[in-house]
Amino acid sequence: LLKRLARAGLQVSVEAHELIPSARQLQALRNAEVDLGFIRPGTSSAPPEAVASIDDPYCLALATDHPLAATRGPLSLKSVAQAPFVSFSRHAESDYFDQTAALCEEAGFTPDLRHTAGQFVSVLSMVASGLGVAIVPASCTLMAPREVVLRRLKGPSRPSRLVMVRNERQMQDAWGSQVVREATLELQALEATIRKKMP
Repeated sequence: LLKRLARAGLQVSVEAHELIPSARQLQALRNAEVDLGFIRPGTSSAPPEAVASIDDPYCLALATDHPLAATRGPLSLKSVAQAPFVSFSRHAESDYFDQTAALCEEAGFTPDLRHTAGQFVSVLSMVASGLGVAIVPASCTLMAPREVVLRRLKGPSRPSRLVMVRNERQMQDAWGSQVVREATLELQALEATIRKKMP
């Protein structure tokens, strides 16, 4: 995104903040502490601050030596019901924790949550080390180590979306509108890459 903004000739001052869960980021947005953000809402309805979103389907992250790693096509979550799971800490990322717990419940089991982390990259590293399997969004294919493969989940009823939100008051002028437009294009490019890597 920063490279796209630079190519567009937009001068921006960036202060990056990791704000999780999504509710905390939305509150910061409403308090005018941040201008633009990306969230993974736990519900199908987007907040009023949403300006763009993409599908980022749920996937199962497996170590390359896991028996299911050699399979092609979507996997049933029930196929790993007996496996140890690597998950987000409920304290660190309650939205995603609750979403993935609901998926397991929908599949008819309670996951054996043995390991937790606060970042997708840490979750993937634990999976690579053979500590368990994990439910992650398809965009994680862009950061997964070589020891990890991602397989789409078969038929989850819950959507998985990456949503861009903005502070409308802060971003309503021509400059702000152009930043949002470029960010939307970058989000769409990400979705195209996900579809290419995870057909």
